[in-house]
Amino acid sequence: EIAEALQCLQERGLQSDDRFAEDYVQSHLQRGYGPYKLLAELKQRGVDETLAQNVVYSDEIDWFELARRVVVKKYGIDAPQDFNDRAKRMRFLQQRGFTQEQTQHAIESDVVTG
Repeated sequence: EIAEALQCLQERGLQSDDRFAEDYVQSHLQRGYGPYKLLAELKQRGVDETLAQNVVYSDEIDWFELARRVVVKKYGIDAPQDFNDRAKRMRFLQQRGFTQEQTQHAIESDVVTG
């Protein structure tokens, strides 16, 4: 019965993995999550890996800018005070699912470093 109901919803265009993945990514972008975290969460929710990668790595998303905005929102525009402060900011972004490259860019960007 469940499979039949899902099939009926899919035929009517009311259930779509594509739409779910796109909506999920958009809602979590606003919360400041990076691509690694989103890929893991989509996989956990049963979204096909290829579809998840296509949605997460679409050209519409500037992950570097998002990482910069997330770190500025959390820590302000002031540059890290010392090595420990810099490491704390990097850990924060990596725990949010940003790549090493995106994290470094966000920490070293002109807005953050003054």
